[in-house]
Amino acid sequence: MQTSAQKSCLEFTGNPSEATHIKAFLKALPIDNKANLELIKLLAKHYKVPKADIFIKKGLTSKHKIVEIINPRTT
Repeated sequence: MQTSAQKSCLEFTGNPSEATHIKAFLKALPIDNKANLELIKLLAKHYKVPKADIFIKKGLTSKHKIVEIINPRTT
C-alpha cells in the first residue's frame, strides 16, 4: 500500500480474478484510519461487494496487509 498518490488505484499481479498480491496506490494519508477505509472502498468497488464484506485480517497499521473478501465477484 502506497499513500499520497495522485490517483487512487489498484495494481494486480497476474490475473485480477486470481490475484494474491495487489498493490494499492491511495490518495488518503494513513491518519485516522483514512487510508484503510479508502483501500476497503477501492476493493469493494473492484470486486463488486459491500464494504462490510471486506476485512483487514492482518496489518492494520502496516503497509503490508492481509485482506479477506467475502464472495468476491469479478466480470
